[in-house]
Amino acid sequence: MHDEKARRKLNFSFVVDQHPSFYFQSELLLHALIENCGVNKSQIIVQCVLGVDNDFISFLNNNNIQHTIIKPYLDGKYCNKIHQLEYFVKHGDPQDDVILIDTDVYFLSLPRISNRAYVAGKIVDGPFPLLSTLKNIYKAAEISLPSIVDPDWFFYGHKTIDNNFNGGFYYIPAKYINQLNTSWKVWAKWLYFRPELFENPQFFIHVDQVSMGLALRDLSIPYVALPANNNFPTHRPDKCRSYSKDQPVSMFHYHGTLTRFGNLNVSSANKKIKAEIIQANETICTLKKSHFYSSWRRAQVKPVLSTKKASRFRSKLRELLPESSPRKRLILHAGTPKTGTTSLQFYFDKNRNYLIRHGVLYPKEVSKSRAPKHQWIVNLLLNGKALRLATKISEVVLSTPKNVDTIFFSTEGLFNHHWDFDPIARSLLQVLPEFFELEVWVFYRNPIAYMESFYIQNLKNHTVPQYPVYGKDISLMASLNDPWFVRHLDYLGFILDWQCLHKNIKVRVFDHNAGSTIDQVCGQLRLPAPYYTPPRLNVRLPANAITELRTLNRLNLPSDEKWRAVQSLIDVYKSSAKAAEPFRATEEERAAIKHLFSFQKKAFAGEFNFLPNWDDSPA
Repeated sequence: MHDEKARRKLNFSFVVDQHPSFYFQSELLLHALIENCGVNKSQIIVQCVLGVDNDFISFLNNNNIQHTIIKPYLDGKYCNKIHQLEYFVKHGDPQDDVILIDTDVYFLSLPRISNRAYVAGKIVDGPFPLLSTLKNIYKAAEISLPSIVDPDWFFYGHKTIDNNFNGGFYYIPAKYINQLNTSWKVWAKWLYFRPELFENPQFFIHVDQVSMGLALRDLSIPYVALPANNNFPTHRPDKCRSYSKDQPVSMFHYHGTLTRFGNLNVSSANKKIKAEIIQANETICTLKKSHFYSSWRRAQVKPVLSTKKASRFRSKLRELLPESSPRKRLILHAGTPKTGTTSLQFYFDKNRNYLIRHGVLYPKEVSKSRAPKHQWIVNLLLNGKALRLATKISEVVLSTPKNVDTIFFSTEGLFNHHWDFDPIARSLLQVLPEFFELEVWVFYRNPIAYMESFYIQNLKNHTVPQYPVYGKDISLMASLNDPWFVRHLDYLGFILDWQCLHKNIKVRVFDHNAGSTIDQVCGQLRLPAPYYTPPRLNVRLPANAITELRTLNRLNLPSDEKWRAVQSLIDVYKSSAKAAEPFRATEEERAAIKHLFSFQKKAFAGEFNFLPNWDDSPA
């Protein structure tokens, strides 16, 4: 703490429930307490609800973190935290104070508590439960209502009471631990079995929070409200009236809203707060190894339920495909973009007969696309055209020569639009393993080089409303702050989504840096080595061309005019592209990409044993 006169220790306690999100949040929280705050491990107690995975218990044991097992309490969810004080009554030093925290918090520094003689917390963000409900509860409990105050956020005149603290942070001095341990439970039970006191059933989840206030008032324990700096919400960071701009934020409360990359969402318009969130993310990335990031991401994958269109899709395939025909191996090559995908597509298109002789069909497709790819698969999925998709796939299968056992589709749209597929599209994909030996092939490259190249491609594209970076005058750093743009760096999420779609789908990951895409694909298909190397079809533009592209994008040209203008620009630089200085991300942009990819890199090296030679240099 920042009280030099205080000699008593400060313990930290939090509850871990039976879900991978709690395990990953706990891993981050422990890292923050130990590394950012210098808290000794002996001052941390992790209270695990009965049934927590053995892997998490082993993690605590291996890292010498104290823990205890507690039984679910009352609702078995929000009220579990009420059990925590009992540990300190039985095992704690009577001189030591305690801070009870949620798992979804992250410390940058120790909290600043000016008066350690008082129980302390932060007033709730919103006025919940409503003041009318609180008045009813206190009246029924025959306890005088505390002072009426504003909630921490502006809510158009709504009020709350001055001990309605957010449950993510409670500071409790040692002398009140025993009393509150008993009284908090008494009032929680009293309130839990009187749900009718809550005018709106959705506020019943606040039993733990309201009962803490009842206990404080009943025991006449002094309490004080802390500024938001000690419990700062990241999900709506610009609304906190108690935030002190003269003090740094010590603890962020992200309320389960971590980004897919495992860091805090940088959404504040306040430059100081934004800088502190970025600082927090930088410290998160110093975690050397994550044991639970992958399982947390896997738990976030929503199960795909069957749909009526999926049933029609299945029935149509059964109708069109002969029952006696052997199952074909169906490969969906998803790119990613900027990994030699276009070169592979032209190579396979020009050598279709050569592939057929070796048992591989690259279906011919005439489309509006400038590359011979199978974008129709993506378009039909996006539009939910189940019967048309079944018909098209069946036509390909029925036209396959007898010696062919592998059908190879390729379109980077399978990666680009992966996060655009709705539950109907995913339910259609889920049916395919019932009819084919389905494999998904994806090439990944050095994330810095990929983001550089993907950024340039976005500048070259014409504007499309649903793709916010297409054809804009925008920097790479600004693009990295765009959720749509940055999701393309979610290599792990793409893999997990396909793996969770159906147990029989095989996902094969290739390292773009390990050799040309054509060589690697031909090697995996056991095809003879290519007898010629096709020219590189997408020329990488130099740094000075990027400035011209951004200037061009200010004109908001129609798509055809934009395409011609970009081609003219490419022609100008094509002959000198090798000699010119290539576009490179700034140090700030490179650092941002590394932070975004930090946990994925650890996951690939650990669980997936995918160890590409991706140093910091672009490729």
